[in-house]
Amino acid sequence: VCNRLIALESAAMGCRNGLSIDDIGTVIERCSGANSATARVLPAIASGGTTADRPLSEAADDLAWCVRMARDTTAPMLMATQAWAHVLGASQAFGEHATLDDLRRLVEDGAGFSLAS
Repeated sequence: VCNRLIALESAAMGCRNGLSIDDIGTVIERCSGANSATARVLPAIASGGTTADRPLSEAADDLAWCVRMARDTTAPMLMATQAWAHVLGASQAFGEHATLDDLRRLVEDGAGFSLAS
């Protein structure tokens, strides 16, 4: 989930600065930020395609469990807590049928534009 959010935010930032999704993918794949999301999710962002059917509510539950477990061991989990908050909010805003792909809507709404080419 964190990788997906980072890929979406990177795409939004790159697009705002005049790069295409393909250019963004090329840059990310050649640096330490490369991950499965850049290889699989970025092309789907450009085409408006889907990549996952996992419900956002389940992802929020999983992240909540991770955050609780970390707190029990006094690990701060700052990034996971932020990701959980965003995913939980998106899950509630977009409804019970929202999937991981709907995180794109969260980033697009915040950026004020569509990532599809």
